Amino acid sequence: LKSLVSRSDHSQLLYDDVFSLSFLARNELLYESLLFSCDYILSGLNNNDDRFLLLYDDQVNVTKNNLASAKQNINNNTYIHASQKQILESRLDSMVVFVTNM
Repeated sequence: LKSLVSRSDHSQLLYDDVFSLSFLARNELLYESLLFSCDYILSGLNNNDDRFLLLYDDQVNVTKNNLASAKQNINNNTYIHASQKQILESRLDSMVVFVTNM
């Protein structure tokens, strides 16, 4: 999470951190970590903070693929509750919409 909030402007790594958390975070921290990450990014996007914008098509394509993989990792996780999965999936879907429309 420390890396996430310290990424440089227009960095695809910001979104890659969400994907990484989806398989690296311990089960006990998975939901809270992903929720924080998604909310942090969505807050920036909703507030038109240019820092969160991706500038190149290849960044957008990789990010969309990674967010889809993160969603799959969340669905495959047996530790977090179904309602938590739905919340995270909704946030990831919102991020994909933003990234697609950049």
